[in-house]
Amino acid sequence: MVVVLLVLLCLIQTVPGAPPKLTNENGAKASLKNGILELRGGSGWLRTPRPLLDFEVKFEIRALTPDADPGLIVRTWRGWERWPDVGYRLMIPTTTGVDVSHLLIGRRQNLRVIQQGTLDLRPPGEWQQVQVNGQGNRIRLAVNNILVCDFAVEHYGGYLMIDNRKGRVEFRNITLRSSELNEAIPPDVLTDEQLKASGGQEPNVLHEVKPIYTPEAMRGVIQGVVVIEAMVLADGSVGPVRVTRGLDADLDVSAVAALKAWRFRPAVVNGSPVPIVVKVEMSFTLK
Repeated sequence: MVVVLLVLLCLIQTVPGAPPKLTNENGAKASLKNGILELRGGSGWLRTPRPLLDFEVKFEIRALTPDADPGLIVRTWRGWERWPDVGYRLMIPTTTGVDVSHLLIGRRQNLRVIQQGTLDLRPPGEWQQVQVNGQGNRIRLAVNNILVCDFAVEHYGGYLMIDNRKGRVEFRNITLRSSELNEAIPPDVLTDEQLKASGGQEPNVLHEVKPIYTPEAMRGVIQGVVVIEAMVLADGSVGPVRVTRGLDADLDVSAVAALKAWRFRPAVVNGSPVPIVVKVEMSFTLK
């Protein structure tokens, strides 16, 4: 399959002024004219070139045909010449009368509804304003500045994709922002050496998630180790993280996304759980 880069002049990704690109995969029927992206029904999709951690995407959308079925595929790592089989698809509503609690569908992933709002669409043919936020294990959808639904998901990180299964739909004024890879760890958090000196108990891993090889890294036969410093919170979840030795831009994101899903038995000092900074190595090896 020939991969085509579709340049969207209205797209901002991570850093204002960065080259705004989406990758056309599996022959998506997409065209760009006068700042308006038209996506016709088919099996293809448009994918961010790199995986994202937390993100916010905003755009305006209008259906050109009543059977349009546009969606955003979020928190997924698949997308190399085949349909993503792990992740979530968020249906972008273009007609009223839909059950908003069913707008997000998991592919081999669990989800639950945290909060359900209302769907207030403008008349057919008018532009609808859409905002989708992916923060940690939450996916929130707002349409025309009104919260539609807030979901809790189990996967963290991944690509963002746009698809349209049927009919014709247009997008404009697309903006996409994603969080920085490295976060600030408070300087006063206990280190492993300080914990040992205090006679405290070290944290133990209760639930481990393996990082996922990205398609581009597999094609490039990139192998090695990503070293990460992470703050394990007093409740056993993972707080801020930072990559201290990277391997590849995409694999670094994959490693951080996997670590964010780990759960620990927290460190203990004087009988109480405390936050601590740990070092974790994520290995990528092709067999």
